[in-house]
Formats: sequence, C-alpha cells, structure tokens
Amino acid sequence: MKKLIIFVVIVILLGVVAYMFQIGTKEVANPTGSPSPEVSVSPSVSPTVSVSPSASPTATVVSSIKTFTVVGKPFSFTPSQITVNKGDTVVIIFKNESGTHDWKIDEFNSATKILQSGQQETIQFVANKVGTFEYYCSIGTHRQQGMKGNLTVK
Repeated sequence: MKKLIIFVVIVILLGVVAYMFQIGTKEVANPTGSPSPEVSVSPSVSPTVSVSPSASPTATVVSSIKTFTVVGKPFSFTPSQITVNKGDTVVIIFKNESGTHDWKIDEFNSATKILQSGQQETIQFVANKVGTFEYYCSIGTHRQQGMKGNLTVK
C-alpha cells in the first residue's frame, strides 16, 4: 500500500512538472524569443528540477518618446540642436512666434503645415536612422537665411 501511494505521488509530481514545462515553452511566456530552459527530472520520491540556459541573454533596446518644443521666428529655430536615440519616437511641438514658417525634416518624411504667427502644430516620427539630419523652414529663402537646425540620432 505504501509503495502504491509513493508511485501515485511521483506520477502526480511528474505530471505537474510536465505541465509547468509546457506552459513555460508557450510564446506568451517567452516573448523575447530566447531559448527556453531545459528541465530534467530525476525519478525519486521528491523530483528535482534543474534549469540550464542554452544561450546567453541578449540586450534589449528600449525606445522612448522624446518631446521637444521648437520655437520659430525670423530666421531661427530654438533649439537649433536636438539629440535622440535610434528607435525613439520624436514629438515636435512647433510654435511659430513670428512671421510665416513651417518645420520640416526630409529624412523622416515629416513636416508641419505652414503656420502663421501665434499658431502651433504637433507632429511625430520614429528616429529609425542614425546620423545628423538638418531640419529647416521651407518657406522662400528662410533656410538659406539660417532658419535651420540639426537632429542627431545616436
């Protein structure tokens, strides 16, 4: 009778371990796509579980939202230098302080409408390229007269 109880306990424990292993290998439980740990059970009265990773962990890049208020006036932007990380979502709140201006950056296909004095517009884009990119006012010769700045993506 005692052997039967021990056998039933071992079978139940093996079932629980197998169930936990099955849950641990589902995609939801392992969103990083890294290999699942190996589980081995030694047949004894109290089973043991040993975990041995099959690959080293990898670094995960976390993107964030970076918001900048850019003020435009004849013939400058403040700030004239913006720095973000690759993958960041960049939010530009463009406030036109004086005159008729817009804010444009070609490499990220992003631009505001042409705004009159006192107007503002918010745009956003993902900084998915590394480098230094010029943003500018596309009205007439404003760019050539110094209404430009740089976005640096690291």
